Amino acid sequence: MAEDKGYSPRSVCVIGETPVLVRSYDLVLTNKGEADTLTVILDMEYVDGGVFLQSEKRYEIEIWTGYIDESISADKIALEKLLVGKKYEEKLFQRFFGVIDQPEWSIGFDNGLTLTARDITGLLMDNKFSEKRQGGTTSATQVIKSIASKLTGIELKIDANNIYMGTKDGKSSSRVYNTANKSYWQVILDVARTTGYNLKKGPKSIELVKEEADPLVWTLIKTATKDEHKPWTNFQEIKVRYGVSGRQQKENVYVEVRAPGKRTKNSRGTPVIGKYPKNASGFSGEENTQYILKRVAKPLTQQEANVQAEYYAMQYLKGYMTGEVTMPFANPQWKPDDCITVVVDPSYKLYKDLKPMFTTQQGQKIFRIDSISEHFDVGGYTQRVEFETHPKYEIKKFGELKKTAPGTFE
Repeated sequence: MAEDKGYSPRSVCVIGETPVLVRSYDLVLTNKGEADTLTVILDMEYVDGGVFLQSEKRYEIEIWTGYIDESISADKIALEKLLVGKKYEEKLFQRFFGVIDQPEWSIGFDNGLTLTARDITGLLMDNKFSEKRQGGTTSATQVIKSIASKLTGIELKIDANNIYMGTKDGKSSSRVYNTANKSYWQVILDVARTTGYNLKKGPKSIELVKEEADPLVWTLIKTATKDEHKPWTNFQEIKVRYGVSGRQQKENVYVEVRAPGKRTKNSRGTPVIGKYPKNASGFSGEENTQYILKRVAKPLTQQEANVQAEYYAMQYLKGYMTGEVTMPFANPQWKPDDCITVVVDPSYKLYKDLKPMFTTQQGQKIFRIDSISEHFDVGGYTQRVEFETHPKYEIKKFGELKKTAPGTFE
């Protein structure tokens, strides 16, 4: 879309309730359990930087970015008019919401104000949870509800889950979960790993949810011809890597987690075997399948053992194929945990070499976006996107790709 001469990238920064035009910014969005980070430079004449000297309060900051089609008279907007009546919310897309960590003034050469910021997970990293929970209060649901009750302005939710945190105390046989010296965010990551849930971040919310069965899929096209009616498809370069550095990796995995069963008054407990795939009958020695056996000393329920088996499988299978793609004309809509598929036009000279990388006999390979690094300035709007295979989103049949909007497929 941005290749058309009428389209121009535009960006607005909102501090508190005050919108100002952006000179430049660098943004990193990630799903790796880390905070999204922003560095933005504003012209000092357009923003009152003195507010940061007068108060110790934290200021919220937003970034809105997109393209304005200046070839259409109805869309012709003077830059300053984007700031009036929140017009930027109609024309642009919100790329970041967070809190300002540090202002920096540059006076003399360019008279610019540089602001660094983190998303709301940064606040959760700064505060300690530090509780010792016992018995029923160690359930994942109870732990998340306890953190949520202490937060102001941040919504924290978890799907109903009866999996318990911590370990059994040897003397009392009561389950104990000690969070001493752990931040809110570290505890939330603990819960995500134990339950096998995925973290879904919003501007002012965090949800722990099961992986989406049908994520948003973006299609990138490598073609020998220029098609101006296919927005968001042209990439500058794509790099693809197989396996994990230092080890040879198989494409499939079978995992068993063996643990003692939980004791009752009348029984020592029946040993438990958690499996991935959950309904597999056992490992039969397939050449392209990796067999992983994990022995756990602490007693587990069948559900907990299955969750652990799935966790080990996900860790192994993620990264079977990894890569990155650079976009000279950035997409202001996609986010981490969205997915991409790469279609190579048969007319492209390397079609035969590239097709096996991105397809199987069943259809298109699907890759999950791990992180997005984007840069905006007067020279343009660019991105570098890191992706990897994800076992839950492996294949999309050719016939299932239906266009619903510019650049989006389902």
